[in-house]
Amino acid sequence: MSSLTLNQAAEKQAAERAGLRWEKPSKEAEPPPRSFAGIDASELTSYASQEPDWLVLDTFTIDEPLLVGARSKGCKTLQLTDMAVAVASGTPWMNIFDVPKRRKVLFITGEANYRRIAKHIEKACRIRDIDFQDLKGYLRIEAVEFPCLPRIADQNAIRKDIETHGFEVVIADPLYRGLSGVDSARLGEMGDAIKSFQAACAPACMVLSHHVVKSAAREYGTPPQLEDMTGAGIAESCGQWWLVGRNEKYAWDWKHDLCVQFGGREGQGGGRRILFNENDWTFQVDHWHEYTEQAQADEQQRRDDARREADEQKRGRARALILKAVRNVKTPQSKNAIRESCGAVQADFRCVFPEMVQDLTLVQRPYKDNQNRLQPVGYLLNEYVPEYDRSEMVVDVG
Repeated sequence: MSSLTLNQAAEKQAAERAGLRWEKPSKEAEPPPRSFAGIDASELTSYASQEPDWLVLDTFTIDEPLLVGARSKGCKTLQLTDMAVAVASGTPWMNIFDVPKRRKVLFITGEANYRRIAKHIEKACRIRDIDFQDLKGYLRIEAVEFPCLPRIADQNAIRKDIETHGFEVVIADPLYRGLSGVDSARLGEMGDAIKSFQAACAPACMVLSHHVVKSAAREYGTPPQLEDMTGAGIAESCGQWWLVGRNEKYAWDWKHDLCVQFGGREGQGGGRRILFNENDWTFQVDHWHEYTEQAQADEQQRRDDARREADEQKRGRARALILKAVRNVKTPQSKNAIRESCGAVQADFRCVFPEMVQDLTLVQRPYKDNQNRLQPVGYLLNEYVPEYDRSEMVVDVG
């Protein structure tokens, strides 16, 4: 065989890993010579004034590959299903994110069959008050075949499908199904596979979903990061992202409490908390900072309530000990004598004793100490006051 170019050698190696036959393209199929000279800076004026072509307003553009990364039970397929219906119908995504323009969508799913995906699309349509017929010509579903991203034949096929149907968005869910023969640990191979498939999809927007590493998948309460994606080169190959985690463990009740961080090269970015009811296909979307601020306020309130409850319990115990100490003692006692005999914690005693005096549980009365000296202020349980007031003052033996 004649010598191969570096690109052809890489394609041959990837095909062999995938167990596929590879043939060197004929000279007629060789691509025309390329140039890397770019354009003159004076021609950039029109580009500088261009506004982004938003797929989802202020969230995703049409001209950058989009990565949807998710932890376990992050509902990536369900969110992509709703996105496919939203873009194909020109209706808001998740009933909150504006879709400026109706576009033709190809949704390639590798983790669902036609029956299952049909049920999901039906729910997404019902919540929008539309049906399957309203999507005719704008949404196509592929649930059998899945393209191998670096395979030349599959790239040519997707290119032809885009030309035939006019797709503007190609969703491939999940990415790992298209990486047969690719060493996911090698940045170059992963990057080349994604970039070559993106080139085949152009000018359509390529949307890829992917999993996070197991260690990140077990975390709750914060969205994953780009570096949490399994494999190398994925984050670097996608110019915008939507990364989904869970705020709590899934209870198998069709309800999902999700946390999201998103961003892109157009400067868009932010965080969201999403409550998704899979059963009736409803979404509640809040800004992440509002949710976290409320969560922090709720946690502070919980701590304050717990502290107050603990303080109440301490005061209750101290009050009970004081009552036990003065019960059946029918002559006034000094404050110190009561404190020493009751055994309450000093801080709790100092807090509770004045309250008991104020609410007249304890009443002040003069008394004689053990040296028969008259003391102006002693303390007596309220119920014993009448009996004490009718008797002569006796010596306090405490």
